[in-house]
Amino acid sequence: MGEMADQVAYADLPGWTWIVALVAQTAIALFFAIRRYRKVTL
Repeated sequence: MGEMADQVAYADLPGWTWIVALVAQTAIALFFAIRRYRKVTL
């Protein structure tokens, strides 16, 4: 966790930006996983 916080501080971004990025990344990954799963089951 400390490493990621250091990267954010180095990039000079507010703390919430990496949280938003993390949520977006998770949502995209979930979206593709669900799409692939549906393709297999249907």
